[in-house]
Amino acid sequence: MGILILIGNIAKIIIAAAALVGALGVILTTMHKFFKVFDKLKNWLLGDILQRLDNIEMRQLKSTICDLDLPTEERLLAGEEYLRRDGNGVIKARFEALKQGYIEDAKKLRVRRGAKPKKGK
Repeated sequence: MGILILIGNIAKIIIAAAALVGALGVILTTMHKFFKVFDKLKNWLLGDILQRLDNIEMRQLKSTICDLDLPTEERLLAGEEYLRRDGNGVIKARFEALKQGYIEDAKKLRVRRGAKPKKGK
């Protein structure tokens, strides 16, 4: 009779452990689903923030290229970065004109200083 009670108690312990493992499985599955949704939301928000940051940086580069009060070298550097980021349109044309004018001015300055212009340029 004592063995039957012992077996009954062991069975109750096994059933309780199985219930506990099942409950933990449900909790972990629910947490996994929650974190999966949370991860998607985080990735979406991060992508949105990065896109907005890129737009702000492109607008800043456009402003720098077009600002006549800034040094030409700074405007040229901004233009190079603008093109590297696949900028185009009117700002690209303005940058190309600025760059061409800078090159021509450098050639004139070189000639005035007595240097011979480089051939082919």
